Amino acid sequence: MSTQDFRIKHGAVIANTLSVGNTTTISGNVNITGGKNLNVDGNIEANARINVANTLTIANGGLVVSKGNVAISDGSLSVDQDLVISGNLTVTGVTSFQGTQTLQVGTNEIVLN
Repeated sequence: MSTQDFRIKHGAVIANTLSVGNTTTISGNVNITGGKNLNVDGNIEANARINVANTLTIANGGLVVSKGNVAISDGSLSVDQDLVISGNLTVTGVTSFQGTQTLQVGTNEIVLN
């Protein structure tokens, strides 16, 4: 098998599976349509935005955001295990606590409406 470059100038359609060893660099957009999956055994590095139209599943490991934010613009975030927040938590809407038996308050005043 040759170790030379393989370049596509315009477009390519892959009907089934594309296997690439080592590093793959894409300098444009990647669109996966038709209910297909992108399976990556390794790391994904993005220097710009990653848009997910439906579901993003991370099976093993975790999601690390070293700079910037994680935004959910329409929908909700569900966490099935423990959630640890190292900084402050600001809630701008209604806060609900379910399954709570003890309320700990830092001051001795509670105002109920």
